[in-house]
Amino acid sequence: MALAARAGIPLDVMYDVVTHAAGNSWMFENRMQHVVDGDYTPRSAVDIFVKDLGLVADTAKALRFPLPLASTAVKYVHQRQ
Repeated sequence: MALAARAGIPLDVMYDVVTHAAGNSWMFENRMQHVVDGDYTPRSAVDIFVKDLGLVADTAKALRFPLPLASTAVKYVHQRQ
């Protein structure tokens, strides 16, 4: 959405395109509607994101599957705690 905004694409148009395409997800449809409406109230706890990111990183490590962005994010989060 930030890229769309920078490109001058109205957020409501981008939302409509994504929610009617293969790239749609419940999370996008639910959370981005709030962004389109200008409502930036937090909708979920950061702790849940950190937990899920850790599960992804642990699984990737166990499978010896490189996920450099996830690994970097996990390191960053742990440095900040």
